[in-house]
Amino acid sequence: MVEVDGVKYLEKSDMFREVRARRSHICNLCAGEIEEREHYYRYIDKATGWEKKACSRHLDEERIRQFELRRQKYVGMRKNGKEIRLETDASGPEGERWAFVVYISHLEVCRERGNTPPEVKSITPAEGYAICRALEWLHRAERRGDIKPDLRVVVGSDNSAVATKLETQSERGKHRPIWQRLNRLLQPYRRAGRLFVEPVLGGQAHDHAQKWE
Repeated sequence: MVEVDGVKYLEKSDMFREVRARRSHICNLCAGEIEEREHYYRYIDKATGWEKKACSRHLDEERIRQFELRRQKYVGMRKNGKEIRLETDASGPEGERWAFVVYISHLEVCRERGNTPPEVKSITPAEGYAICRALEWLHRAERRGDIKPDLRVVVGSDNSAVATKLETQSERGKHRPIWQRLNRLLQPYRRAGRLFVEPVLGGQAHDHAQKWE
């Protein structure tokens, strides 16, 4: 979602869907009326994780068309294996450790690991934290020019709760700062159409996150 001149517009990366109203509703973005049988859009509210309603005023067809054009570029890259894949994981009873491994076109280019902050006391936020660390590394690498900023970026998790956060962008929960941080880091990739959320198993990152001396 992006705000332009005070109007919040839905974008393709916002996971919204078009439906026809069976009864009248109120738009959650502008409080306008959505009449029966009118087309409107359901989207996920980041703050609550709940599905909400938006009227057609918030749909910018040209913005979506431009997004789809960018998206097709990155979809085509997969056929040639041109992508950045972030493999992340956490381990320990309370997610005490995190790790990530980065692959570019199936070639490993970086791996890191460390201890999660003391306020993290469960595995789900720890896995979200691991993704944040991987994305921060990617941001730095692109700014330095070590990695070209024009490859598709694949992010995922074998944790169903984290996978849902990645798909819906929901920030609700006890560890909201982690999910807000995750969305901030993902935003430029979403807007560019570069982000692809797919199942990513722990693999090397899982082994790397296990207890070490």
